[in-house]
Amino acid sequence: MKGYILISTLSIITILSLIVIFISRSIFQDTIKTSIFNNSIYYRIQLINYEKFLVQSLQNNSNFLRNLDLATYQLEEMINEKYENVSVNFIDMNTCFNLNSITKEQGTRLIKNENGIEKFKALLNNISFDKNRENEFIDRLVDLIDTNNLPETFGAEDLYYVSNDQLNLTTDSLLITKSQLKELNFLTSSEIDNIYKVTCALPDTNIKFNINSLSSANMITFLSIFPNLTLSDGAKIISNKPEFGYLNLANFMDVNNLDIGDFQSDMIIFKPEYLKIIYNFKLNNDSFRLLSFIDLKRREDYLIFRTISE
Repeated sequence: MKGYILISTLSIITILSLIVIFISRSIFQDTIKTSIFNNSIYYRIQLINYEKFLVQSLQNNSNFLRNLDLATYQLEEMINEKYENVSVNFIDMNTCFNLNSITKEQGTRLIKNENGIEKFKALLNNISFDKNRENEFIDRLVDLIDTNNLPETFGAEDLYYVSNDQLNLTTDSLLITKSQLKELNFLTSSEIDNIYKVTCALPDTNIKFNINSLSSANMITFLSIFPNLTLSDGAKIISNKPEFGYLNLANFMDVNNLDIGDFQSDMIIFKPEYLKIIYNFKLNNDSFRLLSFIDLKRREDYLIFRTISE
């Protein structure tokens, strides 16, 4: 009997010891994770403080803005002199189709923009969007953004969305991110993926394409905005681009021997107005990121939003 009690006591002690070891290990691992996470926050704060220098460097150097690859190479070298193992990527946001351009400003109101819709229809056609669903999608998107309460022919205003507890009301304002397309409760997942690749949501209703960032990756958007041009024209524009980019419209037309009638000149720009800056860094083999959405037209208050996701 005494032997049984001794064995039972030893078993309990062993089990308790294992539990203590397990808890201690978990606490230790959680402490390490917390420490790494706290360090990542501190690192991000340092990058945010350094960001003003990066933005000013871009704004003060036209060659950087006309050649973002050059800017990435030189500015990344500079940032790594101060912070190790940081990669920086500049994403030109004036090479995607601005979803907000299907509306236009009229005083303080946002109303339907037929010119923007025509360009958007060309884009949808170029990504093989279902023609039978096109008008309903566009009308719903207009109603999501515009400030009136009257639905378009195939659209839907708040009375539709309020009937479903899972849906939000229409924003009646410019889209902040393209992820708001999901609020339409209309697009399939594959349609959303295809539209995401060629669109963005900028804080205005303009359609502007930075010709110095034209590439095969954004050619569909470019040809949708300028339907009089061909794929061959686009390839020629890329191959003829000078090292530091096209300087202005006259230089661009002269180099490529193009007809001004093929363009709406107010839709061509030669430097980005909006930029995403993506920072990637590692701490203890864990990867972290920081993303800043910047308005390059502003010297102060240039930040549109900042996130650690996306």
